[in-house]
Amino acid sequence: MSKLCPKCFYIGRGKNGPLNGSFVVGAVFVLIGIYGLTNQDFLFGSYALWVATNAILIALGIIRIVEHFVGGSLCPKCGFKPMLKVESPEAIKLIKEHDFEQPETEPELQQNSPGL
Repeated sequence: MSKLCPKCFYIGRGKNGPLNGSFVVGAVFVLIGIYGLTNQDFLFGSYALWVATNAILIALGIIRIVEHFVGGSLCPKCGFKPMLKVESPEAIKLIKEHDFEQPETEPELQQNSPGL
């Protein structure tokens, strides 16, 4: 999904910060949460609190992993956050004001598209 940076007008895929969207951090959260659920030693003294804490870790891990594949909201050119989706009204207004050529497809999709 292409995004537009309102500061430097870069159009392309956003990047993630050092911890946002990190696949490794997400996998670690998920593994710690699963280990915690299978471990019978409750640190908080309450089973419900223990399950809730590990469920939150698993959810955060899944969110990080999904962010890794979706693309971030940091501009790779200038580091501005947040980038706008190209289809959003604000981005369309900026594109028309500055007379940009909007890419029809992302470069990654062009490389992987099957030829006819």
